[in-house]
Amino acid sequence: MAVVSSTSDTGARERAEGRTSGGRRASDAPAGRPAASSLLEHSQNVVTEPDEDTRTFQVVKCGCDCWYCPDCCERKGYNLRAELIPVLETFTGLMMLTLTIDPQLFSTPQDAYEYVRNRRGISRLMRYLDHQEYLHTRRYFYVVEFQKKTEQAHFHVLIDATRVPKEAIDHAWSKLRPNDAPPREPNRPAFGMTRFSVPHFHGGAEHAGRYATKYLVKTPADGWPEWVMRMGKDKRVPRYQASRGLWNREPQPSNPNPKPRKSVSRTYAERIAECGEHSMLFELTYQLGTDESQVNITRRWLARLDMCEALIADLAADCDGKRAKLTLHAPSIPAAIRAIQSAAGQPIRIVSGLGVGGP
Repeated sequence: MAVVSSTSDTGARERAEGRTSGGRRASDAPAGRPAASSLLEHSQNVVTEPDEDTRTFQVVKCGCDCWYCPDCCERKGYNLRAELIPVLETFTGLMMLTLTIDPQLFSTPQDAYEYVRNRRGISRLMRYLDHQEYLHTRRYFYVVEFQKKTEQAHFHVLIDATRVPKEAIDHAWSKLRPNDAPPREPNRPAFGMTRFSVPHFHGGAEHAGRYATKYLVKTPADGWPEWVMRMGKDKRVPRYQASRGLWNREPQPSNPNPKPRKSVSRTYAERIAECGEHSMLFELTYQLGTDESQVNITRRWLARLDMCEALIADLAADCDGKRAKLTLHAPSIPAAIRAIQSAAGQPIRIVSGLGVGGP
């Protein structure tokens, strides 16, 4: 017998109120279709304990993994924060600079952003400050934010320094002024405004890491600039950048038999629009740790299913749908697929994956 249950990573408050991601209560099923829990019970796919000979599978929403997606950026941002804070703990000093661009120097916000990226503006600024011996190390981390009215990009830069004269930052940033720019007007910066957004982080590395990544775990209430959403296909607009060698990442072992993958270039808007259209099927295995006090869970990818996020949320009626998961106990992969289709009340197409038809 197949077993279907549901879990979710987030949304405790909505679960307590019995709501799904659409705001409706679990009992408010669409007309002509029973609520998810009763549907599963009707399909005889819900029991409290699986049989001993069953395997465990899980269906999870397939996200777009885009930093501009309101769903995916939160998960990615918190993961990056967890990696960034230990790195910042190795800094001798921590300061944050905010750097802007004068919109009068460029015809569009995109031109302004690409000018800074193409000329490695942040790297040149850091190199100058290092030559002037204002930095403990040349390591840095910055995030990009966009102004609401002008759609101009500005940069929040974490640096390894204790004290830097503002005149030095102004001088280095002004050197980016285009050669063909008109004469500088009185009371206007040569290239853009600079300021110490946080001269000193009293909470240390954790405070600095949280402060910097707060821009990455959320999206603007009014959405992103249109020019940014058109990017991603031919040119990228990374939401953050780091100096070379900042991360203490171990090299990943190469796959001796890599499978060919078809790369499809899409804009950020196109990627976000496709977020949650499909889902992933995994098999879970459980192993006791060496001290037998911890259970290690391993996930093995099996297939991509033509099962959208809304359908997962309907079946997992007690969760918010943001990271909804369906856990299944079945004797084989085909049995798991049949259980999902029975609970959904419709065929579920297998988009891609190997071994789905096997045992």
